[in-house]
Amino acid sequence: MDEKIVIKYVDELVNDFIKDPFQDFTTNEFLDFSKIFRTESMKKSERLDLADEIEIFGIKKKLFKVSQGHILLLDEKGIELKDFKKGYVKFEKSLKKTPLTLYQKIYLSFFIPLSILALSNRFFPPVSKSDFQELSRDFDSLNLKFDYMKKQVDILSKLNEHDTLQPKNYPDSDN
Repeated sequence: MDEKIVIKYVDELVNDFIKDPFQDFTTNEFLDFSKIFRTESMKKSERLDLADEIEIFGIKKKLFKVSQGHILLLDEKGIELKDFKKGYVKFEKSLKKTPLTLYQKIYLSFFIPLSILALSNRFFPPVSKSDFQELSRDFDSLNLKFDYMKKQVDILSKLNEHDTLQPKNYPDSDN
C-alpha cells in the first residue's frame, strides 16, 4: 500500500482516535473507529494488511512501541506528534531544522566582512605610529612658527599706529 495512505491513517489514529497519550490500542480497534476506513470498501485480507502496514510504519518510525502482542502504545516521538497536531509530514519537516535562518545568513554576511575590516584597521592601521608621531611634531613646530609670526604682525601693526611720517588729519590720507 502507498505510504501516503498509511500516513493519512496514522494521522487520524494519533490525532483523533487516541485521546490519552498513554492509552494502549490496536490497529484493528482503530480501523473499526476510523471515518476514512468506513468510507472505503475493503476485503478482510486488505484490512489486515492495512492494519499490519500501519503498525509496521509506526514502529519503524518510532511512533509506536509494542506493549504486548499487537497492543501498542505511543512512543516519545508519537506523543510529540500528538502534541504537534499538524500531521506526520509537517512534523517530520519540523524535526529537520535548517542550520541558519535567512535572517541569520544575511546578518553573518555583513558581520564577518565588517569585523575583519575593523580588526585589520586595529592591528594594521593605514598610518603607522612613526608617521603619526612625525606629523604631530611637524604640527607642533608649525604652530610655534605661526604663533611667532602672529606676534610679529601684532608688533608691526602697533608700530604702524605710532608712525609719524604719515599725516592723519589730512583728507587725502588713507586712514
